[in-house]
Amino acid sequence: MVSGREPVPTSIFTSDQYKLSVHYEEPKRNGDRSLSPGLGANQPSAPPDLKVMELDANPVAELDPLADWRTPYLDYVLCEVLPMDKTEAQQLTCHAKSFVIIEGELYKRSHIEIIQCCIPIEKGKQLLKDIHYGVCGHHAAPRTLVTNAFRQGFYWLIIVASAKQIVCAYEGCQYYTR
Repeated sequence: MVSGREPVPTSIFTSDQYKLSVHYEEPKRNGDRSLSPGLGANQPSAPPDLKVMELDANPVAELDPLADWRTPYLDYVLCEVLPMDKTEAQQLTCHAKSFVIIEGELYKRSHIEIIQCCIPIEKGKQLLKDIHYGVCGHHAAPRTLVTNAFRQGFYWLIIVASAKQIVCAYEGCQYYTR
């Protein structure tokens, strides 16, 4: 849009920035003279001390390990606790019909009555990597990886997106991705 100089569609909102997002401290001045005696009147003053924001190299490690996609389902199946949002509560009650608890673990009953163990997303991604990079690993499409994980008896919500991410990131599979 910007490079083609086309008009902005009405569904996209824009805003102009009128204030600086970075605030610099102005050097203190007495009248017309600056406080730094070594600088002449025509020389620019020294730049202010800028602070550099440090970024965390591993932001994933800060995620809350208790935040799990299985928690709302466990709360509903065990304690009948629903979210405050009405639409989320309706979706949860509709989806929770296919979940059962066996020996304290959450399982999903598939449409063909196969019971799959519900695992956290990080364990699921590791499982897909093991299937993909394993001894019998091959350059499979994401759908094949998902099918293999389901055959192993595991389930998690974003399995298809995780499989696509793994396959697209692997150089050898670039040819086979869709």
